[in-house]
Amino acid sequence: MPLRAGTRRWIIVASVIVALLLVGGFAFVSYFMHAVYETEQVLGDVSVPAAVRESFAKRFPGASDVAWELEDDLYEAEFSWQGQKEVEAHFAADGTWSKTVSPIQFSELPEKAQLYLKTQDGYDATEPERIQEAGSNPVYEVKLANKLMEWNCQFDAEGALVSKTRDGPVLE
Repeated sequence: MPLRAGTRRWIIVASVIVALLLVGGFAFVSYFMHAVYETEQVLGDVSVPAAVRESFAKRFPGASDVAWELEDDLYEAEFSWQGQKEVEAHFAADGTWSKTVSPIQFSELPEKAQLYLKTQDGYDATEPERIQEAGSNPVYEVKLANKLMEWNCQFDAEGALVSKTRDGPVLE
């Protein structure tokens, strides 16, 4: 028995709506994934400009386990140096050093920052880092988290709290 014209139109309209919903959903998920996750390009040593490699070698002699990425037009090296692992250094394409991020011990934070973090009852201070940017004093960054929330706290060289930004729920 052949389908009536009205039924055929309904099937076509429903198929078009389903197709549009699928395409729209895929576009939304793609956009969301791109916006949420950093886009990094892992590079081989040969892909890093010579000026960047030379500047890196002068600034961090004896660095080992070097891995390069290209992120936001900066060449980022993650490496081990002077007993520290997961040190990051950022360079422009012409070899100009931009910043270095070094993991540190809690005890290496300025005393004022340590006191502030110790008074945050119910929160754990983790991942302390020293961030040195070209032309500025070092800043210190620490994650402050409990079971529900996570914050990024930044302190100046004297240990004064500069910023405290919510990093979202932990959701473990």
